Amino acid sequence: MNVIHCYYLISLLFYISVSSEARVFFVPEKNMQILAEGDPINVTCIYQGDAIPSEDVQIKRNEQDLKEFEFTRKGSLSPPWNKTTTGLKANASCADDGHYTCSIGKMEKNNQNIYIIRVVHSSSNLSHLGGDAVLQCAAQGCSGDNHVIQNISWSHGGKNLMTDEKYNITPNGSLVIKNAGYSDLGPYQCKIVVYHDEDDTDKLIFPIFSVNLQGPPKVTIEGNKDIYVCENHPVRVLCKTEGFPKPDVVWHARLENASEESPPLPDGNELHIETFKSIHEGNYTCIANSFMFPQVEVKDSVRMLLDGKGHCGPVSGGINLSVIIAVSVIGTLGIAVGIVVLVVCLRKKSIGKHSDEQPKSSSTENEADSLKEEDIKLEQKSPSTNHYSSADEPLLQESPIYDSPKDPSPPPKPPRTFSFK
Repeated sequence: MNVIHCYYLISLLFYISVSSEARVFFVPEKNMQILAEGDPINVTCIYQGDAIPSEDVQIKRNEQDLKEFEFTRKGSLSPPWNKTTTGLKANASCADDGHYTCSIGKMEKNNQNIYIIRVVHSSSNLSHLGGDAVLQCAAQGCSGDNHVIQNISWSHGGKNLMTDEKYNITPNGSLVIKNAGYSDLGPYQCKIVVYHDEDDTDKLIFPIFSVNLQGPPKVTIEGNKDIYVCENHPVRVLCKTEGFPKPDVVWHARLENASEESPPLPDGNELHIETFKSIHEGNYTCIANSFMFPQVEVKDSVRMLLDGKGHCGPVSGGINLSVIIAVSVIGTLGIAVGIVVLVVCLRKKSIGKHSDEQPKSSSTENEADSLKEEDIKLEQKSPSTNHYSSADEPLLQESPIYDSPKDPSPPPKPPRTFSFK
């Protein structure tokens, strides 16, 4: 055996020895990971070789050491005698985006590309009614990789939103709410699915994000601003509020018989006084504010007084039902009186015209039809009839209808009575 043959034999034995002591054979199931910012990172290097100190196994990112990772090392007690070195980090950040490799000395094996995805979402304030509001929700690759594909969907109140005359979902995933008003305020849900164009089967489904459309508080006390309440009767006044987040409501009272403003009343949209008395008379103000709009404070007021007219009835929401009943009765009585007067006038005109058409030397039958002043009376029906009348004021007093004829007439007949129902 010559020298050359000996050299090749020695080289082959050395190669076999080194290969048996150190083999990095890890082939990942997938050559990439897609992680959300804040997710934990787990990078594992698998190798074999009894003569390899575990400290010599290194995992690097973009050829840089992973100083912020914690490493664990394990060995197997059974074939195939694999050993693992795992790098762990609890919360992924954009700095962790990159190319990861596992190396033992000068031997290096590609591991994985890890893409860190950052989700950008923000709430929006409704600056003015009738304008457009924009809610942002989008996924972005930290490395600026434009191969990350996102699919974004929106929902509100349990209803999936589509691009129509009210909503518009832009290519970057933002939701535009057209002609936004108070009815559009509240939380909107954004769902994001991200995948890479190299492998669209490896999808990252983010948890649903809540994005709010916020608006300043608005307050209204519906109904009359002057409320008349019967003594010892309950009263309820509702202060209607709008806005998101839901405004906080507090009541203040400035009483008629108090020199200073009273302390704040209990919070809540509804003010309730169980037994209204003279000491409760005054102005009551509902004040609404929101921690999201500390510079905005809105208010509305109502005045509550004792009702001295005795129209007792329940009071709710700033409307006294007794006042409504009284107005209705008065209006009905007015219509009834007008009808009575109209009928009497028409009757008078008809009788007068009939008398003028008859000659003065008419027969006894014509004279019998002529009526004296006391022959026509209005009979006021009791309240049990359909007549609208008042116990204190008669519907109509007896009054002359027309002058009696001057011609002699036969003895008067019994008076005729007209009743209007």
